[in-house]
Amino acid sequence: MAKPVDFFVFSVLVTGSNRGIGLGLVKRFLELPSPPKWVFATTRDMEAEKSKELRELACKYPNLVVLQLDVTKLESIQAALKEVQKYVGEGGLTILYNNAGIWVFNDLQTENAKDMMRVYSVDTIGPLQMSQAFLPLLKKAARRSPCQGLSSSKAAVINMSSTAGSIELVAFWDQYQFIGYRCAKAALNMLTKCQSLEYPADGIMSVAIHPGSVDTKDNPDPEISVEESTQGIMTVLSKLCEEDNGTFLDCVLVTGSNRGIGLGLVKRFLELPCPPKWVFATTLDLEGEDDKELRELACKYPNLVVLQLGIGLGLVKRFLELPCPPKWVFATTLDLEGEDNKEVKELACKHPNLVVLQLDVTKLESIQAALKEVEKCVGEGGLTLLVNNAGIRLFNDLETENAKDMMRVYSTNTIGPLQMSQAFLPLLKKAARRNPQEGLSCSKAAIINTSSAGGSMEVMLLWPKLKIIGYRCSKTALNMLTRCQSLEYPRHGILSVCIHPGWVKTVYKDADLTVEESTQGIVTVLSMLSEKDNGTFVDWLGRQRLKADTAAPGEMAKSVDFSVFSVLVTGSNRGIGLGLVKRFLELPCPPKWVFATTRDMEAGKSKEVKELACKHPNLVVLQLDVTKLESIQAALKEVEKCVGEGGLTLLVNNAGIRLFNDLETENAKNMMTIYSTNTIGPLQMSQAFLPLLKKAAQRNPQEGLSCSKAAIINISSAGGSMEVMLLWYKWKGIGYRCSKTALNMLTRCQSLEYSCHGILSVCIHPGWVKTTYKEADLTVEESTQGIMTVLSMLSEKDNGTFVDWLGRQSTTGTLWIGGSSTSLVIQLSHPNVINTVMDECGSYLVALEKMMTYSVLVTGSDRGIGLSLVKRFLDLPCPPKWVFATTLDLEGEDNKELKELACQCQNLVVLQLDVTNLESIQAVVKEMQKCVGESGLTLLINNAGLKVGNNLERENAKDMMTVYSVNTIGPLQMSQACLPLLKLAARRSPCQGLSSSKAAVINISSALGSIELMERWDIVKKVAYRCSKVLLSQVMKKLRREN
Repeated sequence: MAKPVDFFVFSVLVTGSNRGIGLGLVKRFLELPSPPKWVFATTRDMEAEKSKELRELACKYPNLVVLQLDVTKLESIQAALKEVQKYVGEGGLTILYNNAGIWVFNDLQTENAKDMMRVYSVDTIGPLQMSQAFLPLLKKAARRSPCQGLSSSKAAVINMSSTAGSIELVAFWDQYQFIGYRCAKAALNMLTKCQSLEYPADGIMSVAIHPGSVDTKDNPDPEISVEESTQGIMTVLSKLCEEDNGTFLDCVLVTGSNRGIGLGLVKRFLELPCPPKWVFATTLDLEGEDDKELRELACKYPNLVVLQLGIGLGLVKRFLELPCPPKWVFATTLDLEGEDNKEVKELACKHPNLVVLQLDVTKLESIQAALKEVEKCVGEGGLTLLVNNAGIRLFNDLETENAKDMMRVYSTNTIGPLQMSQAFLPLLKKAARRNPQEGLSCSKAAIINTSSAGGSMEVMLLWPKLKIIGYRCSKTALNMLTRCQSLEYPRHGILSVCIHPGWVKTVYKDADLTVEESTQGIVTVLSMLSEKDNGTFVDWLGRQRLKADTAAPGEMAKSVDFSVFSVLVTGSNRGIGLGLVKRFLELPCPPKWVFATTRDMEAGKSKEVKELACKHPNLVVLQLDVTKLESIQAALKEVEKCVGEGGLTLLVNNAGIRLFNDLETENAKNMMTIYSTNTIGPLQMSQAFLPLLKKAAQRNPQEGLSCSKAAIINISSAGGSMEVMLLWYKWKGIGYRCSKTALNMLTRCQSLEYSCHGILSVCIHPGWVKTTYKEADLTVEESTQGIMTVLSMLSEKDNGTFVDWLGRQSTTGTLWIGGSSTSLVIQLSHPNVINTVMDECGSYLVALEKMMTYSVLVTGSDRGIGLSLVKRFLDLPCPPKWVFATTLDLEGEDNKELKELACQCQNLVVLQLDVTNLESIQAVVKEMQKCVGESGLTLLINNAGLKVGNNLERENAKDMMTVYSVNTIGPLQMSQACLPLLKLAARRSPCQGLSSSKAAVINISSALGSIELMERWDIVKKVAYRCSKVLLSQVMKKLRREN
């Protein structure tokens, strides 16, 4: 980053600082304008040649202390701690930077326990032990600091992580796999999350930082230099604040199957109408009492092989109980003679297809012995399903967690599944090759890793109740391993999925689920898993728990029932709306009243819904146009007559339209038409029916929020998601996408405003449905079945979220910054930072003082931010040859200062412009062409905007349309009109890549347009303004993809 960084830090310790990033960071701290009083740099070998530069640096800087440190050894850590204490005294340690780390270049075939343990010891346990040891010094620094909140100037633990540890990104996979490193970094991210929940009480913040792909000795494919990386890191450190804290199976192996879920799965496979030839069940103790049922099962089923390796026993049972059980169910246990194995062995006596095997997943010889037994049974049929269920947990918190326990848990929970997958891969390949099915499925070949929502950094399941650091880190690493397998094994026809079994009554008697409930769900999910689920993390109901744009989970359970007194579905004469109406009518306990609406009661499209009303006396069909208030009021009166004091339980805003315009053909009229129906329509419906929704909520005795109490459900689309950008290359649909993004924002606003009345507000994406598109993925029946399941499960925690027909949550709107191949499109986070706008956008824009801009156009520049920007450009050392400033009224009083400025500066041209008027825009473009000629326009800053201060109660169609026209359609029309001039500038520029000195579109947006932040909601509602600004992000993302 361009600007020098300065922030005050009393003391800092950087591990692994004899070279690379660590050494670079030490230099950065020493070079600060206000350097720390003490900088501690560590190296494993003080005398090594690699440490020479560090030692020389210490001779130059008296505040630099070099220490010998091995982060894997407690005695070495304690020795370093004593030295640091001597220097810092009561001042404490401000920043602990855990940078020391190693990687080994192993792929899924060559990765092994020794290397994984070594990497995990340094990269994950090292930071834990360092944090534990130096915690008292960090506390001292926090107590003595006058800083409020959390910051790196007060006290901080900074863990050097990597995007390679991101389960969503799985960065650089094609270049190198290094499984152990990825798993260790994923676990480090979980550790950081745990620290961030525990340490703030002492004033200590915890953050993980990805330094980029840096040009160090070990990196085979660097992207940036050490200098660039460390400069960026220092900038980040200076700004850190509190905010930054699912069957037909041939054979299957279930680990940990002497009890619980594993035994349940074995039973399910054995009971299938067509059971697997072999079911291998593993248990920790073959002779244990817990293994009795598994052993008995093996006696009953000759295809059940019990192998020595809880929840596992439950899964074995489920597989054995399937109508068409696997030919072979292999159940494993760690100790075949253990008392815990009594049940699984008894099960084996009853099921001839159940084989109980002794297995310790941490020992290769035990795995190989189990493999041989399985091979004897399955032969050339191979192994269809490997369920890695074996796992352990130890109840340590951040204070008591230690290397020995973490290594033990990691060895079983992460390395065990890796080694099992490696060993049984040839058998899985055999099963896949012999199966004629297309795609991926559990009936073909699959690896199922039993994980936990405790390993989800988003969910952090049961944190206050159970800290279990080692367990959480190991399960996060297991999730990463699954993602790696999902990228490597599909070419062999093998599916890889993580499953969270729920909180099950195994160890925890106060848990939510019985083993039977969990394993029933898991077997249902397994039967539904397909290629789209590869690499995902789903729970026992098929709901996706970890975000992954490239994959989808299995469907939910089929049976749905929930109580709704009354429901109104707009746009229900056909498609999804009609499908939902049918679903409500088919419920075991259908609503007393179902209201279906259509714009034209007499049209042929309404024939089916009217025939349905003849069969169902509780179905009322109403005429409704959601864009017309009088039509809404007429429908409201009819509903009131029916529901009386019972109110309206569920309002489903489904009515919507789409027009197929791209960025070139999109126009104001079409955008307004779509916005009126898709965004303003749901607003007006919600406003009108709010009293009835309140009545329903008041009469319902339920606690919290739910669809059985009172809810507004807005049918949105992943086409409105700026992350997913669904089907972009198939159809653009600019107006439709923008309207759905705005609808998502409206839902967030409703969720904040209506929850106090007991009303839930949620957006639902119905999937890509065969309504208009016959080539779509889903039938109306599949989509609406999923939606009904989701509705039955929605609760308070889902308020304000965006979920799909399978219940997966998605981020609907984030402040977006991004570039394209030939022009730059940037959303500025907030106009308050406009005076340093070029600095704030980091690598996309250089500082204003260094800009070389030929020409710039600033809209809405008669006052405020626009006028200030014009002045800034004129004051540059090398000002643009042409600065175009626009105003709505050339003669208005607000333009006085701008006109005076034009008299003083010959390169300033003031133009009249109405961004909502195409003729006005074309006139401005002509004037600019006269001036710039073939040089084009370098910079278009869309600053003109309106802000209307209405809350949800007072917001209206007129104001929404006015603001939308200026704030969203205006920038679109300006960008369309000025695009030829921007292209001219880009082609003539000698600059490489993208920059604001080449050609750029800058849109002045607002944090008020962030669906995640919902900044200052309590103070500023401004619904129309928020919707328009979130839309601006969507429009410009489209522009970015096009250009």
